[in-house]
Amino acid sequence: MADQATASSEKKGSIFWPTLTSPSKIDSIELDILVEQEHKLESEVTEHPVEDGFPVHDHVIRKPLKLSMVVGITQSPVTWLDKLGQKEDKVVNALMEFKRIYKDAQPITIVTPTDIYTNMLMTSAAFPRSVDAKNLIRIPCEFTQIRKVAVKTTDIPEGLVSSDVKESAGPTNKDGGSSNQTDSSNSTSAKRKSILKGITG
Repeated sequence: MADQATASSEKKGSIFWPTLTSPSKIDSIELDILVEQEHKLESEVTEHPVEDGFPVHDHVIRKPLKLSMVVGITQSPVTWLDKLGQKEDKVVNALMEFKRIYKDAQPITIVTPTDIYTNMLMTSAAFPRSVDAKNLIRIPCEFTQIRKVAVKTTDIPEGLVSSDVKESAGPTNKDGGSSNQTDSSNSTSAKRKSILKGITG
């Protein structure tokens, strides 16, 4: 019985040692190695006293989720050789994709063995090179989750507003009228002639 439970646990994996079924991904970049992963939840708490009887959570500002990773890209993958293959320009293509993500500055999706992170914006990425690493490049990178909200608008019925703003409420199809434009030079000239005529009698 204990052996069956152990086998079931190994099959399903856990949050610490998940059973890998597919490579981790940063947008379109399939990773050979996920060396480190850390996501951070932060909140800012008011420094002012909170009166008894009021909800405490109203005085807490939840900051966006932050994700830091160290990922590895190699020309000769071991773990995902059957899925990712072995290509000479694999590292170069991955670096170009990182640069594209940086330039686009658009939210992306990140998939790891334990979580799927959506609406993530890359805030930093470094590309150190080492002789000891040979054909493996380790890339430390950080991401911040973008919060999106939906904005809704609605028409206000005319009967629910005061008379001074009534014209601004509800739909309107009224003609804005017309205006006459007078040449300022002609107007000034006519006024000067009138003044001179009055002086000369």
